[in-house]
Amino acid sequence: MQLLHLSKCLVLGWCLILTAVTKAQSGPGLLVNWQSLPALPQAVGGQMSGTSTTPEGNETLLVIGGSYFTVPPWAGGTKHWVDTVQALEPGSREWRLAGRLSHPLAYGAAVTVDDGV
Repeated sequence: MQLLHLSKCLVLGWCLILTAVTKAQSGPGLLVNWQSLPALPQAVGGQMSGTSTTPEGNETLLVIGGSYFTVPPWAGGTKHWVDTVQALEPGSREWRLAGRLSHPLAYGAAVTVDDGV
C-alpha cells in the first residue's frame, strides 16, 4: 500500500495543528488527526507561522512576530507589536524563544523554499 503523507499546520489563538493527513491510495478518504498544542507565551494575532525542517527531516513549528491588545481597542487599548520567533519542536510541551526579529512585525507573508521558510 502506497501512502501520501502531507503535513500542514494551522495556528490559532488556542493553537492547534493539523498533522498526519494520510490518504491510502486504495482508501476511501483522508484520516485527520488534530492535536492541541501548548499555549503560546503571549497570545498574538497577525503572526506568521510555518515549519522549518532539518536535513534529518525533523520539523519545528515557528510563530514569528504578531500583535496584541492588552485592553480591547473599543475600550481605549493600544496595539502592541512583537519581535519574537517562538519555536515548538516535535514532542515538546513548551515553546522556546528561538530568536528575535530586527524590529517588531506582524501581518507578513512566508514562502517555502528548498532550504527553509
